[in-house]
Amino acid sequence: ISGTGTKLNWKYFRPGQAPAQQLIRTPLKHADGSPAYGSETLPWIEEQWELPEGQKDILGYVCRTFYGNLHAALTKGEPLDITPRQVKQQIAVIEECHRQNPLSKLDLR
Repeated sequence: ISGTGTKLNWKYFRPGQAPAQQLIRTPLKHADGSPAYGSETLPWIEEQWELPEGQKDILGYVCRTFYGNLHAALTKGEPLDITPRQVKQQIAVIEECHRQNPLSKLDLR
């Protein structure tokens, strides 16, 4: 997988479509006796995803989406896309990460 803030590319194979494997217990050698290395050809599938054109300004899009949802929740009673419970869980995970891996104090003098 590789990508940017607006595009992702990935490549994978389906195990059921891969060639059957056979265990070889003896060293592989070429006809002249030199070492050989095994290889296989996998049926790779390549796909990509890209943000729609109207969402390429990711910060603007995220802000409009988040605050638009917050406004609708406060003024029309619509459900929040991100609930306080989800935020609490995310903060708990981050705090646990910091507890297990404390950052050194920075000397800002």
